[in-house]
Amino acid sequence: MTEGGVRPDAIPAPAPLWHLVLRSLAFLPIGVALTVLRAMLAPLAPRAAACFLAAAAQTALWGLGVRVAVRGRAMPERGGPPVLLVANHTSFLDIPALAASAAVRFVAKTDVARVPFFRLVAWLGGTLFIARARARADEERDAVAAHLAPGFGLVLFPEGGIGGITAPKPYASSLLAAAFDGDGVARATVQPVAIRWDAAAGRPTDAAARLWLGWTGKQGLVENLRRVLGARPTTLTVAFLDPVLRPGEGGDRKAITLACRDATAHAIV
Repeated sequence: MTEGGVRPDAIPAPAPLWHLVLRSLAFLPIGVALTVLRAMLAPLAPRAAACFLAAAAQTALWGLGVRVAVRGRAMPERGGPPVLLVANHTSFLDIPALAASAAVRFVAKTDVARVPFFRLVAWLGGTLFIARARARADEERDAVAAHLAPGFGLVLFPEGGIGGITAPKPYASSLLAAAFDGDGVARATVQPVAIRWDAAAGRPTDAAARLWLGWTGKQGLVENLRRVLGARPTTLTVAFLDPVLRPGEGGDRKAITLACRDATAHAIV
């Protein structure tokens, strides 16, 4: 039985551990090398650096047999205004899927920085680490605002971690304050993003398959990787939805946050 009491009867068994190790040895060094190149280029050529990050992400996904299907239009565009991408969070693979789909950077909890390998990769990818502590809300809002850059998207996971697999959990609104200036006028586009598993082992997914492939926190990282690898080929869809706020507009932060969640919940049904 899995989350919600749904049985994943149609999902293949996890891949053998040795299979995961061999594929990691084949693809991981390439992905890490591309991420290092991204970090070296970032101060001089940010757009070129984003291309290396996208290539690193695509390499990691390719190694797991995961195809990314992009729907809609990603608003981060060369020369365009900064964008806050507000995404649901179904698994750790959401991050490479988004990196492969648009010119983005990420906001992550400091918990990630406590894991040496992930800390290194996240740092090389230009990730901003925050504690998401109520007592530091203003400081963290300003840090997020400082990372907004023209032509790039900054990804927020407002569920505060891995969330609902078949429906997003409630979104926290505090970090969306970074989208507004001191007068309450938007300085960035706010665009919701819906992420969901759409195919596994060549078949369309249902609730059982999504729960099987998503990371509910009830299994470890290696076990989840084995599940994804065992179900390949798989398709992870990244849907860029219509913006709910554009630069120069005013709005209520909590209402904007709710609009993002509602749009995403509708898209992943």
